[in-house]
Amino acid sequence: MIKNNTVIILVNYNGFDDTRNCIKSIKQSIGELPFIVIVDNASKDLDKLELLKTDYELLKIIYNEENIGFGKANNIGVDWALKNLETNYIFLLNNDTVVEQDSIEKLIDNFPSDAETILATPKILTYEEKPRIWYGGGYFNFFKMSVNINKVGQNNHKLKSKYVDFASGCALFFKTEYLKSYEIFDSAFFMYDEDVELCLNLKKEKKKIYFINESIIFHKCQGSQKESTRKEINQLHPKNPNLKFYLSLTIPNRFYIIDKHFTSYDKHKRKITLSVYCFSKAVQYLIYGNLEMAFLTIKIVFKSFNIKLSK
Repeated sequence: MIKNNTVIILVNYNGFDDTRNCIKSIKQSIGELPFIVIVDNASKDLDKLELLKTDYELLKIIYNEENIGFGKANNIGVDWALKNLETNYIFLLNNDTVVEQDSIEKLIDNFPSDAETILATPKILTYEEKPRIWYGGGYFNFFKMSVNINKVGQNNHKLKSKYVDFASGCALFFKTEYLKSYEIFDSAFFMYDEDVELCLNLKKEKKKIYFINESIIFHKCQGSQKESTRKEINQLHPKNPNLKFYLSLTIPNRFYIIDKHFTSYDKHKRKITLSVYCFSKAVQYLIYGNLEMAFLTIKIVFKSFNIKLSK
């Protein structure tokens, strides 16, 4: 088996330029260079991906025959790494990121040594001339069945490294030992909120997540979306041109999380509060004149209660 202290998993879907730039930034890392596993979800530019091996030797590319989504692709990458590499850490990283030179080293140096802490996460800034905070630690918001992010959208400034409830799927730095008996992402998810479900699982298992302010990566913000939406942090905003795609995935996922993780009174309470939030979004879409998205939102809510709704 190949020995390497850190393995990075990148999922690629028609994002060659992002993936190449991410690898370029990783190549500048201080200390031992990590091994990189790219899991490709049936992209059109496969010939380009092979060229990356000439620039970065510690590289494995796994080709999926179809787009199986973000979570499943990461699971495949982790599974390959566990079977073929000897490593202490596995870093799940979005391909539309740029890594600061010392970020990986700082994740390792500042990772708590206790057995309960199995996941660390860096500070994530937007990739623009004046970076803003995209992720600075997070905690659950059960009204929306989502999360609130500390200082999101604010100018970059020093935050306190601390334990948090939520780590973004954009950058998850795991102790490998934990992953040997654990599938990271629920295969029911195609995209979005799989990281929320993951963190709920960790909380149930009394595992800890540590936010490390000193480690920084830059995120192009929703690289799976079109360029025009990359600076739009709230993907449920009525002006998001990809709203239908995002809405049709994220809201059903949130109801799925409730059904999976809560029972009895808690389940009904959380489904009702999420429904209230969804109806408020439907009203917002109506105000913006988007009848289609308003109807879709209501339809998803009704479906979660097994109520059929037709136009």
